[in-house]
Amino acid sequence: FSWLESGVGEATAGLARVRIGRRTGASLACGGGGGEGGRQDEAMDVHDEAMTILFVARGGATVEAPGGGESGEPVPLAEGDCLTLPPGQPFRVTPSSDDGARVLDIRLGIEAFA
Repeated sequence: FSWLESGVGEATAGLARVRIGRRTGASLACGGGGGEGGRQDEAMDVHDEAMTILFVARGGATVEAPGGGESGEPVPLAEGDCLTLPPGQPFRVTPSSDDGARVLDIRLGIEAFA
């Protein structure tokens, strides 16, 4: 995936962050970090926000979160599905197929719940 910042972080003074992920070329997985428009490698992402919500807006994706959930197995997501991840949970998002997948990575800081 290639990730683009939506501008929500700036607009909310850091209370929330929304990135839009889309499949581009041979880039098959996303890691964290990465600046605006940055291409991601296959490293796992780890966040420290209060919550991360992954929402599949188009196509399908698989989320790998080793040690997470009941089984720690990859979780397939279809269009319209979402998944929440707790702070510190490593994860990677991979498109299920070459279907023009779009994923929203929504992160809420602890201040959003105060």
